[in-house]
Amino acid sequence: MNEKIYYERHLPHWHPPGAELFLTWRLNGSLPHPPPEWLAMPAGKAFVLMDRQLDAAQSGPAWLKDRRIAELMVSTLHYGEKRLVGGIRG
Repeated sequence: MNEKIYYERHLPHWHPPGAELFLTWRLNGSLPHPPPEWLAMPAGKAFVLMDRQLDAAQSGPAWLKDRRIAELMVSTLHYGEKRLVGGIRG
C-alpha cells in the first residue's frame, strides 16, 4: 500500500508508510512568551519573528550548553538510531 497519510495543523504533514519521520521538539522553558500582537498574525509570520528572536537571544535557558544534557541527548539519538538500523521495534 503506497497511500500517504496527510493532515494539516499549522503546517502540512505527510506520513508515508514505512518511511522515517523528522520530529521537531524543544525543551520546556526554551521559548520566550510571544508578544500579544503576534497572536493576530498569520502563523508563518509569527514563526519567522520567533525564529529571529531565538537566533538573537542573549539570555534564557540554554540547556544544550550543559555538557551533561548535551551528552544525554546525543546518547538518546544514537540509541534510537541503533534501534532503527538494527531492526528493533517497540
